[in-house]
Formats: sequence, structure tokens, C-alpha cells
Amino acid sequence: MNRFVILFILSLQFYPSAYAQPSKQQTRNLTAFSKLVGYVRYFYPADELQNDSCWNAISMYGIQRMFIARNDKELIAELRALFCPLVPQIRIDFADKIDESLPLDARSNHKKDQLVYWQHQGFGINSDETSPYKSVRVNSRVEYEKKAHRLNYFSLTKILQLEQFKGRPFVFTLDIAAQRKKDNQNDNLFAGPYPLIPNQGLLNTERKAIVEVKESFVFRGTIDIDLPLIQFGCFIDPLIENVQIDNPQLFIQNNDNKLIPIDLSLVELIDFSRDPTVQRTEYAFMIGKIRQEPLFNGAIKAGEVIKKELVSGISVSVPLSLYSDGRHTYPTADSILLTTFQNSTNEMPSDTSKETIETRLASFIKAWNVLRHFYPYWGDAATSPDSIFEQTVQKVFSDVSKHDFIETLQLLTVPLNDGQSRVDFYNGTKESVIASIPLFAAAIENRIFVKGVIDNDLSKRIHPGDEILSINGLSASEYLTKKEALISGSQQWKRSKGLAVLFNGPNHSSVKLKLRTAAGERKIQVPRSVLLPGPQNEFFLERRQAARWINEAFYYVDLTAKNVGANPHILQEMDRAKAIIFDLRGTPPATISSAQLLNQILEQLATASNVNYHLYIPEIRYPDFQNVSYKILTQQIHPRQKKIKANVYFLTDARTIGSLETYLEIVKDYKLGTLVGQPTAGANGIVNTLLLPGGYRLYFSGILVKNNAGNKLHLAGVVPDIKVELTYKALKEGRDEILERAIKQAEQETSPTTADN
Repeated sequence: MNRFVILFILSLQFYPSAYAQPSKQQTRNLTAFSKLVGYVRYFYPADELQNDSCWNAISMYGIQRMFIARNDKELIAELRALFCPLVPQIRIDFADKIDESLPLDARSNHKKDQLVYWQHQGFGINSDETSPYKSVRVNSRVEYEKKAHRLNYFSLTKILQLEQFKGRPFVFTLDIAAQRKKDNQNDNLFAGPYPLIPNQGLLNTERKAIVEVKESFVFRGTIDIDLPLIQFGCFIDPLIENVQIDNPQLFIQNNDNKLIPIDLSLVELIDFSRDPTVQRTEYAFMIGKIRQEPLFNGAIKAGEVIKKELVSGISVSVPLSLYSDGRHTYPTADSILLTTFQNSTNEMPSDTSKETIETRLASFIKAWNVLRHFYPYWGDAATSPDSIFEQTVQKVFSDVSKHDFIETLQLLTVPLNDGQSRVDFYNGTKESVIASIPLFAAAIENRIFVKGVIDNDLSKRIHPGDEILSINGLSASEYLTKKEALISGSQQWKRSKGLAVLFNGPNHSSVKLKLRTAAGERKIQVPRSVLLPGPQNEFFLERRQAARWINEAFYYVDLTAKNVGANPHILQEMDRAKAIIFDLRGTPPATISSAQLLNQILEQLATASNVNYHLYIPEIRYPDFQNVSYKILTQQIHPRQKKIKANVYFLTDARTIGSLETYLEIVKDYKLGTLVGQPTAGANGIVNTLLLPGGYRLYFSGILVKNNAGNKLHLAGVVPDIKVELTYKALKEGRDEILERAIKQAEQETSPTTADN
């Protein structure tokens, strides 16, 4: 243990800041270590190993040891030295020496012991109650913390004036019952003091189980000397239903040490209950769950293990379940080693600009492991997780800046073919500021042209239709290809996104352009002055008017416009139209009003009561995304009595992504309108977010989405009914060909001749 402490402390201070490319053996070592971290962190259910910051320290120390091991024998020795104290039953050895069966702990399964194991509904470690993603260790003890749980608070008394009793002991009693569902375990609810810290607030001997019939509970405390305005209340886990609390009574000890009853209605001085500014002492208990309940059917059996190959010739066997006596899982990990790791995280510098290769590799390993085990579209990925690791890990060693490492994390996501995946900073550092130029581009037949200019001075020198020949010394097509190489997703999304971020770069830098204009070739340098909040955010979308009349009969609504949902006249104007054109080329604003408008339009279009779509949330018990089942969430559209009578057209292209694709698939499936334009991005499913060491953040699709026929939208996107190919002539003239084609279709379908037929 002394060797570990000395090495770890020294490594934090003196490890070199520049790194050569790792040798083949070091890469092999890092591969084995990275896989083992994922198997233990996300599938081994020990109580002690659930701290993320501690895992950061474990990862960084282990990375350093991987640089040292010179051969497979030393690799196995290093892995054992680190993981055997943390996972006493683990087996790490040459593959032919690993036995899949592991002995259970010397303690037998007592009658009250519960088997603890992981269940993941997507990736939900550290997620809140509102997220569809949940990760629990089934039957593990629930530890309630204010920061980690959104607990509901209920007042049981009004604010009481107890000045004459300040400093006196009290007893607070009441009756609690909870009606249980059939699948609930009989003793899985408790009532206890809150906060759960001795000598603060209410006290009793221990958390007490709630039974189905009413039972009396007793809590003790002392009337606050400094703040004798008192209120009694209760925190309740929002996942618990049908709780009954009755007969609250307060007793205060008098000078003779006898408990005298207090009439709660008589001690009230003033009803302050509705005034949150009144300072008072809150004595509260809570009702919560003793153990985590399963998320879905499918348990891990006692003694069940996984045997996995870490690298060719070296394997590991890890238990997937442990017994718990209600206080702790066993066997226990080495507490001294864990304490050392925990303390080391407190000593690490908070300035993430001083990050080391260990920090970046720890971030890389965490991102790769979460994707490896929880990304639901591996069947559509370009290659395997192992290949992605091998192809990408080398770049971590050559990265100089934070933006270099952002690119590495982006490259990690590219083979996933996930249009919703991206990487940015979450810590608000100066590195998170990205700039661009007031210009946006379009691609026609693999040539790059100026599509629009939003700077008055620049518009005198650059015009729509000018061809961009080169950018910063590279041909425009080559420069765009380099941008697309860092973008995950379908080909249509890569092209759309690549054009959107084509001119992005560091603030206060510039872009050198070579153009072919009507007057001939010219060179121009444009400073990056438009600030963006992140390296992959789209910008410079056409500034279309949110809603307008195209002519007396045709009404246009841009459902991606910023304030479209706040316009109270849109639905009224739609009633007068013979044809309505909805523009969905982009991302809808994240506002409640816009979501309500989208839903209302769909509800007015729907003609059948069975209009629905399906989300498939992975149910994961085993690593490497194997033996996965799915929880199917069916979202149903309820038709409104009031209908849209006009012919309806939806404009689409590769910028249409996410929930709008589900929206359009419903329109297409149920023939609720005509889709005009180009295929959508092909990236759907509720986005999952992962925070990484060093201030990096990774987004990825965490849910499968299918249409009514059971087909995935992934990559293919939604193919429009009427496909439109864009031309250079329209670009130069500033015409919107997709909108024009929808208008033409509307004219054909609403003309008197068409109506008569």
C-alpha cells in the first residue's frame, strides 16, 4: 500500500507533460485496462465503487501503471494489483487459466440478505427523476441526499410559536401507512429522520419500515433556542404513492421531565404558512425506499459472472451480483485503497487547463466505455468498439490543446453514425467560445458556393453564387471533407452539418478565401467575428419569416422559427387557407409554446385514434450491449374534433433532425400531408448526456426510434414524397426551390380542375 500512495502522489506532481506515441505493448495495456474499467464500473455492484470522482482517480493511476508494464506478465500483475483489492472475487489471467465459476463470499446467503446487481434502462447513472434513462443497483440501499434527489415536501403543521419551550426536549408522534402494489416488496418503504445526519433535526433510533396498516412513529428532538418558530413537515420520495399520514401529536418535556401534550391549534400565534420569507426551524422526517427496486423483469442470478477477453490471450472473470445485508454489499473492497483514491481527487488542481495525458485518457476511456455498453445503434455503426479504440487512442498522445482533444472525442463518435452525437465543453472556459464569419455556403454537385452574406460591408465584395475555390489554402471540397470527417451521422447530415460549421474556428482568427466571381478569381481574408456557444452549433440558417401569406390562398409557417409558438394568430390564419406549407428544415425552438403548436397541428391533422409512434429504451444487464431487451414507450396522438381542412405540405432537408423526424414519419405513415424536399438527417432518439473529466461533455442518441411498420429511421431518415434537387441557377437567383416545388404542388392540387376531378 505504501508503494501505491507514494507513486500516486508523485505522479500528480511530477509526471511529464509531453508524451511520445505509445508502444504496441502500452497500447495493448491501455486497451486491457480500459475494458476492465468498464466492466467493473458499470456491472460490478459493490457499494464502495459508486463514486465517479473516485473512479477518475482510479483511472488516472491505472493509466500510469499501464505505461510501465513491459509485457503481458507484468500487465496481468499490474491489473491484479489495482483491481483485486477493489473486486476481491475478480480473476485476471491468461485466457486458458480463467475459470468462469467464482466462489461466493465465505458468508452464506442469510435469509435477510438481498442479491444486488445492476440494471440499466439506457445509461442513467447520475440522471434525475425526469430522465427516461435510469441505472440502479437492484436491492441496494437507497441513500437520500438533497442534491441527488428531488423530494416532495409537505407541511404537517402550521408555523408554531414555541418561545416558552425553547431548549426543551420534545417528542413528535404520528401514524403512517402506505398502500402497496402487488409487486412491491413488503419491507421496502421506511420512515426516518431527515436530514439523515445524527444530532440534527429529528432523531429516532433508526429508519423504520412502513407496514400496510397504520403504525405509530415516534421522533425526538429539542426546540431550537435561537429560532423558536417551529414547523413540522415530511419529505416524500416522488416515486412513492398512496401514503397516509394521520394524527400528528407534539409532546414537550416540562421542568419535572414529564412529557405534556401540546394542542397544535392553540400554540399557533400567526398563520405564516403561506409566507416563505418567515424564518423558522423545520423539523422534518422523510418517507422513502429502503432498497432500489428493479427497473424491468430479468434478474442476475447468484454466482453469475462474465468472462471477457481484455486483449488476445488475457481474460477476466467478474461477478455480476453480490449479497447485501441491508447495510453493505460483501465482500468489501480495500477501504484504505479507496480512501487514498478519494483523498487524491480532492488534491487534484481545479484548473482544468492544466490537464495531463492521464486526464484526457480517463475522459477518453469513460466516453468509450459508455458508448460501448449503452449506445443502441451498434448494428448501424461503421466498425466495432475495439476497432474504434485502436484507431483513436493514438491521437490522444499527440493532442496539444483542448480543441485538439475535442477533435479526438469527435473522432471517437464518427464511426457510430449518430447524427445527434457531438462533443463540447460544459465548464464555461474560454475554450468554449467559437467564432465564424458572416457567411454561409451551399454545395451543388460537389462544388461549394456562397449561399448568403449577412454583413453589409462583406456583401459588397461577396455575392450569392460566387464559387468558393479554396479555404485557408486547401481546396474548398477538401476543406469541407476535413470538417465532415469529424461529424458523425448519415451522409446527408455530414454534408449539412459540415456546411454549417465550415468557417468555424478560434475567436479573433480569420479565414482566407479564394473565390470565382463574375469579375474573375479573387482572394479575400475575412475575420472570424461572429461568436458561437460551441464548436458544433449550427448558425446562419436562412432568416425566414415565421408565418406569412404566400398569396390569398396559401399560408406559410416556419415551425423552426424562434418565436413561432408565441404567435397567437397562426392557428386562426390556417383556418382561412386552402393550402398550408409547414417548413421543418431545422430544429424547433426548445420552448413549451412551440412544442404545443407542433402537437396541436398534428392533432388537428390526425383522423384516426390509433396514431402513434414507438420509442425503444434499451434494458441492459450485461456488458458489450449483449442480450439487450427493450422497454417500448408508445406515444399516442389524440385527434382533435377541429380539423385542418386545407391541403398540407411539409418542407424537409438534412437539417431536419431528432423529434421532427418522428413528427414527419407520422405524417407520412398516416398520409396526413405531403413531404417535399430532401431526406432528413436520420438521427433520432432522446439525447443522452455524459460529463467527462477535464470539462468535456458528450452527447449521443440513447433510444431506438421506429415507425409504425417497425423500421428504424436511423441513417436513412424520412424520404420525402416529392424529392427536389437543388440547382446553381436557383442558388444564384436566391430562390428557394423546395418552397417553390411545394407551391407548385399546392397549385395543382387546389386548382378548380383538380377539385372537379
